[in-house]
Amino acid sequence: MRSYGKNGRYRSLVQPQTTQLQEFSDEGESFHENTSDKAMETVTPKSSFDADAPSTGEKDTHAKEKTTGLDMFDFLDEPVRKKRKRAAQPKTDSDACEEAEYDTADAFFSSQAEQSFQSTIDDANSMLSRICGESKAKAEWESSGTQEDMGDRTPDDTDNKVMYGKNRTMLHCEDEPEITVEPPEDLRDSAEPSTHHFNHLKTMGESLKYQDDLEFMLQKEAQMTLAAKTSNLLIFALNLINNAGFLEYVIKYSRKEIWQWCLQLGNNEDPILRHLCAFIFAKLPLDADDPMWGELNLYEFVLPLTSQKSASLKIKGSKFTEMSYLEFLNATDSKPGLYYALRLWSPFLGHQKEISQTVVDTFTTLLKSRCEYSDTILPIIERLVSKETVEGHSACYKHMMQTLVPLFGSHACNDSLIKALVKMTNESALVAELKDDQKTVLLTSSLEFLLAHNRFLFDEHEDELLDIFVLYLGLTLNLVKALEQDDVVFEDKEPLIEQLKHTFQDLQAASDESTQHNFNQNIFILIYCYIAMRNKVFLQRAERAFVILRLEAFLQEIKQYNESIYSAIAVVLASDMLAS
Repeated sequence: MRSYGKNGRYRSLVQPQTTQLQEFSDEGESFHENTSDKAMETVTPKSSFDADAPSTGEKDTHAKEKTTGLDMFDFLDEPVRKKRKRAAQPKTDSDACEEAEYDTADAFFSSQAEQSFQSTIDDANSMLSRICGESKAKAEWESSGTQEDMGDRTPDDTDNKVMYGKNRTMLHCEDEPEITVEPPEDLRDSAEPSTHHFNHLKTMGESLKYQDDLEFMLQKEAQMTLAAKTSNLLIFALNLINNAGFLEYVIKYSRKEIWQWCLQLGNNEDPILRHLCAFIFAKLPLDADDPMWGELNLYEFVLPLTSQKSASLKIKGSKFTEMSYLEFLNATDSKPGLYYALRLWSPFLGHQKEISQTVVDTFTTLLKSRCEYSDTILPIIERLVSKETVEGHSACYKHMMQTLVPLFGSHACNDSLIKALVKMTNESALVAELKDDQKTVLLTSSLEFLLAHNRFLFDEHEDELLDIFVLYLGLTLNLVKALEQDDVVFEDKEPLIEQLKHTFQDLQAASDESTQHNFNQNIFILIYCYIAMRNKVFLQRAERAFVILRLEAFLQEIKQYNESIYSAIAVVLASDMLAS
């Protein structure tokens, strides 16, 4: 039997072995041994099959004693043996039986087979030596044969037998670099034209798929009747609503062309045509910085559209057009032109160099009408208000601010409303124009909000109301700066003033170097000082020292950032309240 494994041929290559040659004759003659007086030399067997075969020198000596004429005809004298099917089997402890099988199997191979296999072994050894080095290969073979199974084997087992094993393995050269297999460049290059061709065909297919739905743009606007324009826009709008693929295609490939075509139709006096164009603009919005927003006509399209507070139910055209229009209203919940105009106003204002009085009056009228889109209108109003526009149209903004005051209670946490009021109250003239009851509502509501959320004065942890709290600080400061001595706003407000005093004293008790530059605390201290001056509240010496220390440091800090706050601090520091 031949066997391989960790204790197989690689094992025999690196360990010296003492091989006994035994020969048995058919006549029962006694065997004889060839011995040598010299020490045994380490011999590398020619194959894993001859572990028990005689060495080269012994074979030559034995060959001379034979009297046979031709070695090639020796196989005629040997009995015919049946080939046995060899199967890998684990090593057992029955050594005596296995030795007899090995001797019988070894006699099967001829010298020619040994020479052929020897050349194969020599080639393999040469290749392994070149790749990994002879010393490293020997170390691998030796360790593979000794580490795991040597403790379970006897010296006779490892010296005389070579077997298959469960742990049979192959050498791995760690120095061999890893190689990433990539397709040849010529194959990659040859694939690119095919890919481009496929993508081109795909794009052409998508374009042709919806080409019929966009043919109406090829018609000149002057050659179409009003009914044809309305019908084409209705069909197009319904396709945008009902066909998601068509909407995606238009946004990707034809959005600007659609805008350009609708810009020519939108200036028409027909309200339904204007309504449909506004829907398409809102459905296919451009980037906020796209200059095409500036091409919307303010007086012929945007302002007239803003006045459409309900959808028209009457339309001129065929029965098919009427049915299509009813379907459009049902799909859009009968949203009027005002709804779409408000969606267009914010990006449209970004491309206007100046705000006209007509625009301010239009939104003031919308606020007075208490329309259902107040939350959408307030951000637009906040954008309308700026220092330049307030100074140029103070009368218009006075009416607008008076219109915003009634919304203050129901929109107390609307940041757009508070920002708009902060910008307007920066102009003390506008505050002076407010009625006493309006000033009382604004100031009282602002102070109550600050007291209800005074935790932000001591702990500025992240909260959605923190930004609103800061806006209220600014609004309250603008209001108290514009108040006069003994203003009627504070009549019957002693409980409110007392609460402000307690909060001020808490800040004084908690004050240290770490809070000296706290913006929110310093603004609140400034507000309290203005209220104390207007109501002749007396400050204790320690309180005055605290105020002077905090406001003087705040004055130097804010000087470069906010002129309005800097001026307010200077007024307090120069007042008689702190001089006494």
